[in-house]
Amino acid sequence: MMENKKKISFLVMAIALVMIVLVVWFVIQRNNQNKVTNTTGNSNGQISSSGETINTSTPGTRPRDYRKFDISKEPKREADAEAVKKIAMSFAERFGSFSNHSNYANIEDLNIFMTKNMISWADNYLSDLKKEKSAAGEYYGVITKAVSAEVNNFDSVKGSADVVVTTRRQETKGSVVGAYVTSNLTLKMAKEGGAWKADSASWQQ
Repeated sequence: MMENKKKISFLVMAIALVMIVLVVWFVIQRNNQNKVTNTTGNSNGQISSSGETINTSTPGTRPRDYRKFDISKEPKREADAEAVKKIAMSFAERFGSFSNHSNYANIEDLNIFMTKNMISWADNYLSDLKKEKSAAGEYYGVITKAVSAEVNNFDSVKGSADVVVTTRRQETKGSVVGAYVTSNLTLKMAKEGGAWKADSASWQQ
């Protein structure tokens, strides 16, 4: 009877030992499979908790883009119509503000903003102003403020544009200050030497 009990106990222990060995072997095999999956699946990236691939490759391992960049094929950056409008408004204020006691120096100061054609015209215009109201006579001056401007016939390729600048002007004769008057200055703008300049100017009441 005792001998049978010993046999049964030995058999139970043997079965338990075999089961433990099988469990340990199964756990080891599963760990090995997980390591292989992580190594092959994330060679160039890792899987985040959200399931998205996170790029962990270094710059040296990324494929290179060998397409050549030709800067000569890029379009040149031209001043747009809005920029031309601002230039014209600034020119109109300075062109329209002067006094005989300053000897109309404002016009000469604007030469760098004029084309060669307009500089020639401005020389004659300046001569007429000095004859009409000389620096030795009674004070005469005008203050001009640009209010708005409209750009027409803008052509960045040809480098030309027409701009009508609406201004408010105030004349002073001696000690008498006049009322503000609205006047339009029509400017023809042209691109010369890579810069937008005034090519002609004419006042309209």
